[in-house]
Amino acid sequence: MTRVLPFAVAGVMLAFPWPGHGTFDSASPEPHTLTVAVEGVANSRGVVGVLVFSSADGWPERFAAALRSKAVLAQKGITEIVISGLEKGEYAVVVLHDENENKKLDRNWLRLPTEQWGMSNNPKHSLSAPSFSDASFRLEGDKWIHVRLQ
Repeated sequence: MTRVLPFAVAGVMLAFPWPGHGTFDSASPEPHTLTVAVEGVANSRGVVGVLVFSSADGWPERFAAALRSKAVLAQKGITEIVISGLEKGEYAVVVLHDENENKKLDRNWLRLPTEQWGMSNNPKHSLSAPSFSDASFRLEGDKWIHVRLQ
C-alpha cells in the first residue's frame, strides 16, 4: 500500500509516497548511490521523507515529477536516507520530518511550518520555495549530502 504525504513549503504543496516511488532502469551503465544525511531531526517521532528531482519540472511541489522518493523512521539528530540507482546528472532533494505521520506539513495559525523541512544545498528561503537551481547539485558518483532541517 502506498501512502502519500502532501505538505507545503512556503505555500507550495508537496507530496511524498510511503514507502517509495520511482523507477530504476537496470540497463543504466553507471548507477550511483545518494546518501542524504538529514541533520537536526528534533525527535524520533514519525518519519523523514525525501523526494529526488532531476529537473526543475515540478520542483518541489509536484510529486509525480519526482524521480525517486523514500521515507524512513525518524532518528533524533541525524537520519540517513539512501537512494540507489541514480545515473550521473543534476539533482535536487526536498526533505520533510512528518512527526505525526498525518501526511502533511503542519502549520500554525500564521501558516508557518510547525514540522521540519529542508532542501539540498540548504538554500535560504522567504515567502516562496527556493528554486531547483538553488538546491541542485551534480552527481558524478556515489555521494553524501547534508540537509539541515528548518
